[in-house]
Amino acid sequence: MKKLVIGISIFITLFLILGGYFVYTVFSGTSSPISINFDTPKKLKGTDGRTNILAIGVDTRDSNYLQTGTLTDTLIVISVDLENKNIKFLSLPRDIWVEIDNRGMKINEVYTLVGPESLKQTIEELLGIDIHYTAKADFGTVIKIVDSLEGITINNPKAFTDNYYPKFGWENETCGIDTNELEKEKEKEWEEENQDKEDAIKPNTFLDQYDFPCRFEAISFSTGEIILSGEEALKYARSRHSFDTDQGTDFARARRQQLVILAIKDKILSKNVLTNINKLRNVYSNMAELLETDFTINELITAAPFIKDSNEFSIESRVLSNMGKEEEGGVLVQGIYESYGGRYVLIPKTQDSIITFVNEYFYATKLL
Repeated sequence: MKKLVIGISIFITLFLILGGYFVYTVFSGTSSPISINFDTPKKLKGTDGRTNILAIGVDTRDSNYLQTGTLTDTLIVISVDLENKNIKFLSLPRDIWVEIDNRGMKINEVYTLVGPESLKQTIEELLGIDIHYTAKADFGTVIKIVDSLEGITINNPKAFTDNYYPKFGWENETCGIDTNELEKEKEKEWEEENQDKEDAIKPNTFLDQYDFPCRFEAISFSTGEIILSGEEALKYARSRHSFDTDQGTDFARARRQQLVILAIKDKILSKNVLTNINKLRNVYSNMAELLETDFTINELITAAPFIKDSNEFSIESRVLSNMGKEEEGGVLVQGIYESYGGRYVLIPKTQDSIITFVNEYFYATKLL
């Protein structure tokens, strides 16, 4: 299941919907029109005061259009300290190279090639932390949740245009182009360019997706406050082909994913939604249908009193990348193409660079 999908965190969504609803009904003294059986509270799992949730994003819309299998192109760890009221986001780029049972692969391939439990274990080993809960969402989740909230508001830090946003369902369209003729033309061009290169390796095909412009649409987002529908929020979070060097990267895309998650959280906790039983019911029904998680309602009850004051939580975010300062997440470097089968991959700068950064970021401690 392909391409970028926003990884909606169960802690920021289902947690806030059920927990927030629980807070509203209990602390306001109103009765509950939604039938939910709250049993004995159960303490949240955690390590050294932090609960870590892995948010996984996949595309499960229509198998007819899946080109590459179930890729998890959105992976976000959300670490919550309820006592000290802080939430920390950490996005993992899809191109991180990992080894599993002496088999190398990109981290976004683990879910399909090895399985979801292996993905969790791999991330635990990569980051050097415990993952206490997981939540999986897909394209439909984002669209339905945002639309059930009647849109979200984001303060977009920088305007950008993406002229190559993929149109769903158009992945195999040829746009009226004679593919055989185009293949011959491009093959002839290649042979002319490489006629004096004895070591040139002739590709299996000379066509790529950008030869077919009808497969894409242009999307633009302005600077400042923007209001997004479900479809627009998904496009905002998926875009990665802007010519702007700051916005046309996986790292910029990861930051936008975080902004969408926080915007959903803010909308859910707004008075307009939290005190509207019909809206809460609508959002909850979408969450229950489309999100997969190992949270229990009894664990949410434990956190409910904290949600009452959730606006007091401090929020930080980082993205692992091969750019910027190490203390900001710049702990990766690009691997040598020849060493990874000609693929673009990211690897740690040093053996312990990722684990050291994550421990300092989440726990403010250094490895001994």
